[in-house]
Amino acid sequence: MGNETIQAELKRLMEEQQEVDLMNFYQALPLTYRGVILEVGEEDAALIVQPPDSDCLTWESQIYLFAPAPLDLLQADVTSFDIASGIVHLCNLRYGGSHLGHRMITRVIPKEPLQVDMQAGKTMFTTELLDLSSRGAKLQAAADQKGVQLRKGLPVTLNLHLLEVQVEAHCVVQAVVSLGEEQHISVVFDDTATDIRPIWQYISHRRMEILQELQDKYLAAYLQQAASN
Repeated sequence: MGNETIQAELKRLMEEQQEVDLMNFYQALPLTYRGVILEVGEEDAALIVQPPDSDCLTWESQIYLFAPAPLDLLQADVTSFDIASGIVHLCNLRYGGSHLGHRMITRVIPKEPLQVDMQAGKTMFTTELLDLSSRGAKLQAAADQKGVQLRKGLPVTLNLHLLEVQVEAHCVVQAVVSLGEEQHISVVFDDTATDIRPIWQYISHRRMEILQELQDKYLAAYLQQAASN
């Protein structure tokens, strides 16, 4: 899709005063909010966006924009954001592709470091939970695990301690990424052998904490900017 098509479609949405959906991620949690296009240039655009989830534009350098066909999904770089007025300026608008689907799943990052025991065969070792969704988890562990070689398709069991509830999750390794002395392990849950309910409860609880944290940050940033004007 060329820039001329993007520019023309954004101008049409602006003239029709249609709202568009925008999205960022905060602590792995997808955040969606609405905006209205104010200006469209040759390679940039300005929108007014709704608080408080738009507060993430204070530190985020990229944004996703959902619009009617033929645009569908666009990606753009954030050049500036005024939290008091809610106006964001974007540049380098481009087609967003189809790689976003897996990130749309609600996933959360633990508030504090959370150790998880992983068992592969007869070998048990300690990992750290990086993020959690109802479908699976990403964990970090030392690269050298004696007695086991982690690989895609390997069955493993996780012992998770979530909100004072111990959960035994049966999983299959989906991917292993080596990072020097550490490795990241992505697993998917076997929901036929795992009680997902405590995991959902933890995700819901953590999601509310994250949204409250974001709202507090929005208020603090708004007051700080208002005081400096």
